[in-house]
Amino acid sequence: MEDECPDMSTFKDRLRQLRDQFFNGNNNRLALSIDVAESSVRGWLDGARLPNAKVVGRVCDVAGVNAHWLITGQGDMMLRQRTGAALSDGDLKQSLMAIVASRGSCNVSQEFRIAAADELARLFIHSKKEKAR
Repeated sequence: MEDECPDMSTFKDRLRQLRDQFFNGNNNRLALSIDVAESSVRGWLDGARLPNAKVVGRVCDVAGVNAHWLITGQGDMMLRQRTGAALSDGDLKQSLMAIVASRGSCNVSQEFRIAAADELARLFIHSKKEKAR
């Protein structure tokens, strides 16, 4: 069975892709946009550590990327609502199932999984409000 948890090397690759695409490859620009030290960004990109879930949420908000993609590498990089379509019930369910499936299969803390699920729920609620407008 394929591992669905955020492997350090693949997470850092996705973060690097995001940084290159939205911040012109500049660690400092990324750090300033999410209110962290540039050394933290370097640590994530080096694979030395993972950001906490709140920071992942800020990265996703600032860049408009899908938290599920950033955490697991699955799904679309960009949030569908950026292209006019709201986040669907299916999107939320798929993301939450991947987070739950990662339990015990890697060294991602339960706190991180819970916070990531909370962030996905927040995005879902926001997309429902946008859809209702």
